[in-house]
Parts: sequence; structure tokens; C-alpha cells
Amino acid sequence: EHLFAPIGIEGYWWAKATGGHYLTDGGLWLLPRDMARLGYLMLHNGTWDGQEIVSQEWVAEASRPHYFTPWGEGYGYQWWTVPGSQVYRATGHYGQVIYVVPEADMVVVFTGNIPDEKPYPHNALLFRYILPACTDLSPDALKRTHAAYGWTAQYPLGMRVDERPLPGEEAVSAASGMVHFSSVAYPQEVYSVVWRQHEPDQNLESYLDSLFGELRAAQGLELRRG
Repeated sequence: EHLFAPIGIEGYWWAKATGGHYLTDGGLWLLPRDMARLGYLMLHNGTWDGQEIVSQEWVAEASRPHYFTPWGEGYGYQWWTVPGSQVYRATGHYGQVIYVVPEADMVVVFTGNIPDEKPYPHNALLFRYILPACTDLSPDALKRTHAAYGWTAQYPLGMRVDERPLPGEEAVSAASGMVHFSSVAYPQEVYSVVWRQHEPDQNLESYLDSLFGELRAAQGLELRRG
């Protein structure tokens, strides 16, 4: 009555909990075009055809991070923020995603049926192909550089970055720490990573062998030492 009808969403299925209340952590089935309608409403600060559906203040609060995950993503009111950009997204199970990209005046929707153990390609598809096709966006808006804790690399937005302590350390610090790059690459990407070892007593070689072994098994990555 207050949200779906005013923006034209008619065909949907929404699970209910005991007592008849709609679930709000999942259980909503929408057509891709109707997913885009929700993104379009957010992109236009809660206004649809000149009518305020939700307030601009609520959109601002919902799309800004109130909590940060260990890998750097922010979480608002059921919208996730992408570090280093204005992009935020609603994420469903198995690869259902609504991206809102204010700087490109764009909404991007993905649907799929990707098992949990498989990497999701939508971040890489958005930041490697869709956004670079926007001729009015500067190249600098599509990349960011992370050089803390010894890693120096330039990489596309959309990579997940986990900052983790080195073996034997209780926490990441400026003196000793590592950044674990976990990329959803589609198709295969090549990343060059440089480590500046701050503490020579750390057995980095065996640690990195273990790390890249896990990445190789999970994503089919190939490690080449330079």
C-alpha cells in the first residue's frame, strides 16, 4: 500500500513469519525490473514521479554505513556500501543484487542462482565492465590504491579486502600486518602484489604459501613468484 503500489510493483511473493508479519531479513521474491524500481527510488532520494515515498533523510541514513565488516564493507539499513566509492547495494541470496551508483546516475540489477561456495561475479562485472563503459566517469573514479601494512597495489573497485594480523601477532598494526586480497575475478584477473617485510622473524613464505594454497583451491588462482 505504501511502498510497492506507488512505484508500480504488482507481482511479488513475500514470506511471512508466525503472526502474519512479513520477514524483513529475506524471503522476498521480485522480478528484475521491480528490483530496479526499488533501486531507482533510492537513487532519487525516495521520490517517485514527484511524490515522496520515503523521506530523503531516511534514504541517506539507510545508505550510509552504521557498521563495518572485518573486510571493510559498510552496512546501513539493509543496504551495503562499497568501500572507496559512492556505490551501495541490496544483496539477496544466491547472487540477487541491486546496485545504486549515484555518481553514474545508474541502477544495476543482477539475478542468479549461484551456490554459496562459488564466487559471485557481480562486483567484478559492475566495476570492470559496466562502469568503465560510462564515458562521463573519470578513470580515477574506477580505481583505488591501498598501500597500508606493506602491500602496494592498484586494483579495481569491488575487490574484498580483509586486513588480518600476521602469524604470532594479536592485531594488525602499522608495523606488522597484512592485507588479504580476495577478488571475485570474472574473467580471470592478474594482480601484482608487493610485500615489504617489517619483521624479519615472521615466517612469511610459509604463511603466504598456505594463503595462496587456499585461494588456489577455492578460486583456481595460480601463484607465480616474481
